[in-house]
Amino acid sequence: MQREDIKMLVNKWWDIYNDESLDYKKPATATDVGQPEAVNLQPFIAALSDAGAVKYVTAPSAA
Repeated sequence: MQREDIKMLVNKWWDIYNDESLDYKKPATATDVGQPEAVNLQPFIAALSDAGAVKYVTAPSAA
């Protein structure tokens, strides 16, 4: 790579790094607005019961 190419690449990286639209923004929840959050867990629990037991095999350590 030429020096000009590296400078352009670094400038583009800084443009992306400084772009505030890419910053993480915690999504607003109902409790943030002051309303209680009502969640019905029955469908989720029923789906878990229908799925049955989860079978898994532990992987060896990478160390």
